[in-house]
Amino acid sequence: MMHKNDARREAALTQGRGSARELLAWGVTVLLAAGALWFIHSLYLREMDEPWTRDGQVQADLILISSPVDGVVESVSVRSGSEVPEGGALFMVRPLKGADEHGRHMTVEEVRSPARGWVMESSLQRGSAVKAGEPLFSLAVRESFRVTGFFRETLLGHIREGARARVTLMAWPDRPLDGVVESVGRGIERSDGALGPGLLPKVTPTFDWIRLAQRFPVRVKLNALPPDMELRVGLTATVQILD
Repeated sequence: MMHKNDARREAALTQGRGSARELLAWGVTVLLAAGALWFIHSLYLREMDEPWTRDGQVQADLILISSPVDGVVESVSVRSGSEVPEGGALFMVRPLKGADEHGRHMTVEEVRSPARGWVMESSLQRGSAVKAGEPLFSLAVRESFRVTGFFRETLLGHIREGARARVTLMAWPDRPLDGVVESVGRGIERSDGALGPGLLPKVTPTFDWIRLAQRFPVRVKLNALPPDMELRVGLTATVQILD
């Protein structure tokens, strides 16, 4: 009889321990789920308060440089990557015609830089034939360098002009830069609606249950840069709005 009672007690204890383990596992699961929800909610609130994007890029205004006359390049004073001051010599070109329509003698034309900046890729060489107005290379204007971050449209209501921004370049990940929001884009190109070969609008099919947010450009003007840090057009950046 005692053996039977002992067996029952042992079975009851085993069942109790099993129930306790199940209850503990259930409790841990609930806590983990609650923690995950709290973490996601915190990230959402932080993103609303301080919107950020990894889709950023260093940009600059580019000026297309061309020859004022048809002719042959006499000499070239710059190469790819050259920094030039405003008014600095770029190249000289000898006109194909010896005289203009009024019979005046045409001398060698010297082309100078319209702004301070850097010469982008250039393959111009002495002896190259050039046409008037045909772009030969581009000049990145020094004072126009900025960072453009592309933010989802759901975040635009939390971004304003004049807000403080923090920019981290992939080239210098441990050296964040400070800046100010210069402008928030007012529009982007629409892909749907353009006319096709049959003069009918082209419309891309979409999934009704998936709505992708459009991205709008937010321009950030950087504050003073460290002397050893040089911006280059196309550098990847992370942009965070602080205000």
